[in-house]
Amino acid sequence: MVMNEKTRRRIHLWLAIFFAVQIPIAIWLQLNRPALFDRLWVQYLVFLSLYAIVSTHLAGASAETPDEED
Repeated sequence: MVMNEKTRRRIHLWLAIFFAVQIPIAIWLQLNRPALFDRLWVQYLVFLSLYAIVSTHLAGASAETPDEED
C-alpha cells in the first residue's frame, strides 16, 4: 500500500497528538494511582516499543523506492 505525502503527514500528526496526550495521563497515574501505574506501565511500554519498531520499519519500507533499471 502506497500512501501519498498528505496522508502520511496526517497519520504522523494524529499519532503525535495521541502520544502527547499520554504524557499527562501517565503523570497523573504515577502521582495518584501508583499501584495501577506500576501494573499497567510495563505492559504499555512493551506495546509502545513494539509499535515503534513496527512503525519505523513500515515507514522505512514505504520511503524506499524501487531501483529503476536503465
